[in-house]
Amino acid sequence: MTINSKSREREVQKINLILDQGVVSRASDSLLVMAFLFSIYGIMSTEIITKFDSSVTIWSNSWPRILFNGLPFALLALYFKKKSINLNFKAILWAILQPLIFTIACCIHVWPLMIAGNLEIYYYFHAANMFVITFGLTFVAPSRSIMIAHVSSYTILFLIPLLYITRIDKSLMSMIINDYICMTIGACVAGHLTYKLRRKVAIMDAQIKSKVTPLVGEAVVSAIYNNNLEILNNRKAFGLILSMDLRGYTQFLQLNPKEISSAFMKEYHFMVSSTVGKYGGFTHKTAGDSHLISFGLMDESVDLSDIPGIQNEIIEAEMRKAGHLVERSIKMFEELIEKYEKLIARYDISDNLRIGAALASGLIEIQIQGDENYHQEVNIVGDTIVRSVRLEAYTKFLMNQVAPTCSMLILSPEIIDTFKFSFQLNIRSWIIYNSEQYVRDYPELKNLYYIIWVPAQRQSSKNAS
Repeated sequence: MTINSKSREREVQKINLILDQGVVSRASDSLLVMAFLFSIYGIMSTEIITKFDSSVTIWSNSWPRILFNGLPFALLALYFKKKSINLNFKAILWAILQPLIFTIACCIHVWPLMIAGNLEIYYYFHAANMFVITFGLTFVAPSRSIMIAHVSSYTILFLIPLLYITRIDKSLMSMIINDYICMTIGACVAGHLTYKLRRKVAIMDAQIKSKVTPLVGEAVVSAIYNNNLEILNNRKAFGLILSMDLRGYTQFLQLNPKEISSAFMKEYHFMVSSTVGKYGGFTHKTAGDSHLISFGLMDESVDLSDIPGIQNEIIEAEMRKAGHLVERSIKMFEELIEKYEKLIARYDISDNLRIGAALASGLIEIQIQGDENYHQEVNIVGDTIVRSVRLEAYTKFLMNQVAPTCSMLILSPEIIDTFKFSFQLNIRSWIIYNSEQYVRDYPELKNLYYIIWVPAQRQSSKNAS
């Protein structure tokens, strides 16, 4: 399966999830409405029922409806609020249990009186029954399969028993059948059209998000769509910063025609963007041949800190996530180097054009800066960024010392000290002995770790010599 097909599949899953969440949310709201209406219906319907049975009181007509209708509807609505329950299972429960609870309501005084021969009492409740049936279909507007299950439940639990009770009155049966068919078809059509409209809106939202996310990141897009940019401001999160630069870029521009250098750099930027995106990174800044890239910082995350008793699990999960981010960023850089060497070979560039990069990890603060009436931007600040940039600049010196023709990635010491790698890496060490070799602004860094990638062409020629 290709990356694009996987991406499309994920988008379809997200859209279906959004639609299912909407269906369950509206089903929960409709159940709360039903809980209220059925609870007070005992008071509202008592006067009608007493015309056929004078022994019925407000209390005898109310408590069964509260106990067997209002309370089950309310409990089912609250049950739907639980996030741990499968959405499709909730929708199926709604499709079956709402008609069941409704049928139980019919059995409170009304159907027994009809069975006793008072069929005309049904005329007083027919409109209310049709309203309840159509309200669920039009308001909840579920998917086609849930809609079919809902109508089938009403037909089996409500319509068929009602037709059996009224079998001796053909005109009443005809009215019930005609109204049920017409109202149900109309409600199904309206509900299906509403569902299709919501699906179309969800697809449009997903398309807009997919176009905007590469520009500003998933976390920013989510904040904008939820109209809550403040959750980003002064937010601190663990992340990795990869600073990257082309060594020998100035000489490359001087020695090659503008057409060649422009075409090469266009492909290089596309290569960086696609490779970073493939591994879940986010490019914050591009300036000429330089890139500032983050991993894990601009992802949308779920806050579980308010759930009691899982603090340790959250910490462990964050550490595992951080380890995956480190490995992912290094694998991304390895793949980038591989693609870069192929790009160099395709353009037949003989210049000593190498990639120097540095990776640092730590807490990074996200800030919203600027005037909200004119221009604002999401900025990232913190020691992690400065350290990554300073170490990337240090690759210029270190390359000249140990590997003049190789690309290099310096790993900030905290990465080596904190994380273990699940794959083999040829990590080398560089010890700083005197102040002339200090990393700018970080004299405390005495031991640096780095990885070099020897170009295959140069390596083969070296071996041949």
